[in-house]
Amino acid sequence: MGYYPIPMKHKAIIFSLLFLCILAVLFFTRPSKSQHVEVISENITEAVNETASLDGVMEYAHEFGLDYLLKQGVKTSLSAGLQYEDYYVFTLTKLRLPKEDKVVGIGIAGHVFTADKDDIRNYIETYWP
Repeated sequence: MGYYPIPMKHKAIIFSLLFLCILAVLFFTRPSKSQHVEVISENITEAVNETASLDGVMEYAHEFGLDYLLKQGVKTSLSAGLQYEDYYVFTLTKLRLPKEDKVVGIGIAGHVFTADKDDIRNYIETYWP
């Protein structure tokens, strides 16, 4: 038995099918707007909680259930203020600002990537002292 090389035509077909399979997986696993809102609101809520806990505010907020209201308020605001863009194999969410739209989330293969809590906390401390 000898070694038989795969013809170039077959290699091209195999790579094309593999590429199409990868595109299909990315298409069917791209995150929805609700997934973007959920992840971004969690990051914002955690950053606000950490910033407020440094000031001693969050100990009282937990007693009155205000942390739940904060999370729901952030979700509602984000649902209205986010622009969701679907590029079929990945998604973007942009925050509508007066001068420009800022990309705050990138979604691909079922995951949403956003700025981390430290970046959000720095933004909060800079713009909402």
